[in-house]
Amino acid sequence: MSLLDRIRDTVSQETDNPATTSINPEDGYRVLSNERRRRVVGFLAESEVGDDVPVGTLADRLSDGTNRTACYVALTQSHICVLSTDDGIGAVDYDRQSKVVTVRPELMVLHQAAVAFEDELV
Repeated sequence: MSLLDRIRDTVSQETDNPATTSINPEDGYRVLSNERRRRVVGFLAESEVGDDVPVGTLADRLSDGTNRTACYVALTQSHICVLSTDDGIGAVDYDRQSKVVTVRPELMVLHQAAVAFEDELV
């Protein structure tokens, strides 16, 4: 089985949780094609499904000595929107008022695909 087939299977698989829905493989590839989004997915996957994570915490963790404000703006205007249920693939819920991201089961499926891909390259 090719690497792309394994990633497609990982992204498309249903988990034991009936609330989990699959992610369209093309959407998964698009989301994971950006390094910062992969880092967002990895950081959020350290949380549990249903956990709330403030965007400020994400910006602190992902800025890595770069401009935290620029990271925060990129997260709120681009990366989280791509992951959200409102505008994106449905991997997180995003409360624009409180600037809080809530982890959904779909994020864990996306993270498993990212890990599967990285494991094949190492």
